[in-house]
Amino acid sequence: MSFFGDIPHGKNDLPQLLAMKAPEFNIEDVDGAEYMLDHRMEGCFCFVCTKKIGSMENARALLREGDKNIRIISEICNVGPFRETIVGLCLQPVLTEYDKDYHILIQGIVDEDGNEMQPMEYCLHTRPKAGEEPQYEKRDQVTLKVAREGIVLLKNEKHVLPFAQEAKINVFGSGFAKFRIGASGAGRINPRYQIRLFEGIENYTSLKINPELRKFYAEATDTLPEEDVLKRAVDYADTAILALTRGTSENFDNLAFKGEFYLTDEEERLIEKVSRTFSHTVLLLNTGYPVDVRCVEKYGIDAVLWTGLCGMNGGRAVAEILAGTVNPSGKLPDTWSLTWEEIPSSRNFYQPETPQERISGGCEKYIDTLYEEGLYIGYRYFDTFKKKTAYSFGHGLSYTTFEFSARDVKWSKPATLDEAAVQICVSVTNTGDRAGKEVVQLYAQLPEKKLEQPFRRLAGFAKTKLLQPGECQELKLTINGRELASFDMENASWICEEGEYRLFAGDSLENSVEVSCWQLDEEVTLYQSRNYMALPEEYELRILSKKQEEQTYPSGKNTRMTGLEGFSFQGKQVWKENGSDVEVIANQNKERTDRKMITWDMVKADESLLGAFIGQLSTYDLARMAVCAKNGWGMDQKGEAGRIFVMEKYGTPEFVFADGNNGVNLNEKNIGFPCSVTVCATFNEELAYETGTAIADEAKEKEVNVILAPAANLHRNPLGGRNAEYFSEDPFLAGKMAGNHGKGLEDHGVASCMKHIVANNCESSRLRNDSIIDERTLRELYLKVFEEAFTVYKPASLMTAYNGVNGVFCAENGDMLQGIFEKEFGFDGFVMTDWTSSDTCDIVKAVDAGNGWITPGGMEDTQPMQIVKGVEDGKIDRKRLEKSVYRMFRTVLKFS
Repeated sequence: MSFFGDIPHGKNDLPQLLAMKAPEFNIEDVDGAEYMLDHRMEGCFCFVCTKKIGSMENARALLREGDKNIRIISEICNVGPFRETIVGLCLQPVLTEYDKDYHILIQGIVDEDGNEMQPMEYCLHTRPKAGEEPQYEKRDQVTLKVAREGIVLLKNEKHVLPFAQEAKINVFGSGFAKFRIGASGAGRINPRYQIRLFEGIENYTSLKINPELRKFYAEATDTLPEEDVLKRAVDYADTAILALTRGTSENFDNLAFKGEFYLTDEEERLIEKVSRTFSHTVLLLNTGYPVDVRCVEKYGIDAVLWTGLCGMNGGRAVAEILAGTVNPSGKLPDTWSLTWEEIPSSRNFYQPETPQERISGGCEKYIDTLYEEGLYIGYRYFDTFKKKTAYSFGHGLSYTTFEFSARDVKWSKPATLDEAAVQICVSVTNTGDRAGKEVVQLYAQLPEKKLEQPFRRLAGFAKTKLLQPGECQELKLTINGRELASFDMENASWICEEGEYRLFAGDSLENSVEVSCWQLDEEVTLYQSRNYMALPEEYELRILSKKQEEQTYPSGKNTRMTGLEGFSFQGKQVWKENGSDVEVIANQNKERTDRKMITWDMVKADESLLGAFIGQLSTYDLARMAVCAKNGWGMDQKGEAGRIFVMEKYGTPEFVFADGNNGVNLNEKNIGFPCSVTVCATFNEELAYETGTAIADEAKEKEVNVILAPAANLHRNPLGGRNAEYFSEDPFLAGKMAGNHGKGLEDHGVASCMKHIVANNCESSRLRNDSIIDERTLRELYLKVFEEAFTVYKPASLMTAYNGVNGVFCAENGDMLQGIFEKEFGFDGFVMTDWTSSDTCDIVKAVDAGNGWITPGGMEDTQPMQIVKGVEDGKIDRKRLEKSVYRMFRTVLKFS
């Protein structure tokens, strides 16, 4: 049945608009859930039109209260079983009052058959202002701690920040009214309350906002006020704060166009005028990814604060830092380049000719994306090739000063990846006049014999406690062999080459200095592997080399996009050559003398019966359990991403999965943490762990068993649509932070699902995007982040990515699932596909490769019967199917 039910939508029927949700509007929700479907739906209340729209030329929407015209847009999107036209009314922040009825007249929409809809009046009620709830105070304080430590002070000339008590300030820019606290899509948060930027300044500081400008920018705009307004503002105060904001979501990548990476003309005019009008200018960057900041030097802006997307308490945290009641301690988890085009991966990162041609993750185009930059992403490129940046990796200022002293450096030759290679003690002293925290960052420089190396790589980090003026803390750091090893493709091994190893320490990449040097007299093999996921011979992949920069710099000429005709992935795998090596669960059933049916209650009472329980299941039962049963995405449903099938015969339980990198992504209000990239900017593993614990507590209250997080892919390019959900451009940093997040979830009773394995580094046509990567780059960067996370904890489950790698869909990749994650990384949980992966991948191949739960599935039997037939035809080993379902039920036992 369609979304519209029984409403007529024949050729002569008039089009009608049906609201996609209840007639309620959250004026604090800047982007709205539909932003993921189309970025033009920013801040919209959306309807589905019962017929496809032919013309919007005369379409009008009028807000009765104040007779204001409302921008109205339409777009074809996937909704339910049909492709329907969504109509969006851009209401945020036009609706400015809480708990109020607003009346909107909509008219002039013409369908494709030439019928004009009857004028429609619709009443929306804005939600009441929500406040803090005492029973959640302890958890909510964790979101505040993360926001305070994740905000990064990028520049602070003339000590403009912090402001003095009761200082007067002028405010400019849409970022005040449109202050974003999170991303859209799977990582979306639905917090029980949120503190906006204006609210944070007014309620948590003594700062005084120019009331005339406060009113002018209450409706999000980047318009420059009239000269008389500016004149009065100069008389009010000599200081201005500009707030720039950007949204981001899955399903679309961001663009190297004005309004996303680059400034709009309106923003440029505003920044230029304000910075030249006032004595002091502070720029707030409310973004989930790096943007163009050349305006800072061009117009002499004194101070810059990157707020990130900082969660439900973000407005308060920003305000406290501006006022100096909190000292910033965040560090950049990414390099900020001067322009997007100078990033090597930009040559092989799909961008449309115009913003209107942006393609979604579901686009029916195949893209070959060549990773010609190799190892040189982020700081590995800019540091090695000595290219100027706006702000370097690890950069972040404080209102106080610190001194470092490194001592007791002990080197030893590691024999394994997990054996200690370096131990060092670093003393950090607060030499300023304010309490503050600092981050110690260790970078290793490796010798080059047969393997080329980036100039440095992050090998360790630690954050101090809050140090009072004059106080010192000693931090002991250990670097294992894993952090000094490189992957030798020729011998399929992790090695440390002979030669000099140098260690740098400091508060950022740019401020790190050499503290030790050590000589390794011979090459050491730390782990012998196989050439899994190797690059097929037919791919020509020229890799950037510092030895021949001009000749090898990425050209992008072989990255291509094609239609569906005659195209398929043609990669090869080697994992089956070693045999399937599966647990023979069925034997546990055959050895039983009591042939009575084993129920789930019996398994709960005696967990040793789990193998026999699985062994007794029919092939159909196994196949049915290997397919997700349902989700709760309907208007009146809970909003969970999926549930396992309930076998009533055996009494198996409900088991619920929900999105939620930074909260529990349901239709029910709960906690709202900063985005993962902002969590990562804390460089505080303890806070990442606390993030996981608080989300776990919320999930249990909502009867959610599995959180589909953490998302741990790398930031190959700053415009990746999901970068706010992911952690960093550096695999060591991202892995440690993601690992602690997941450990916090599981230590507190909720299973985690680490995602998206692997190389899910863009959203453009993500269902058909083939990442062409040399094996060394894949191992040292894109798989490395998960390997590092596994040194902290091994998750209950993994989610495969939509994309392919080297000609094989990730969901079908036995090299990755069985060869690397299971055999090498020691993963023994269960694996699921990302939702709708089966639109492109072959589920029989996916199950055979080790993918044990196909999503989003459904209650009908189409996909289970494909799996049954796969077993009957010998394309799936039943033992492997048993193994996958066994591991899923083992997770159910532990977390239900």
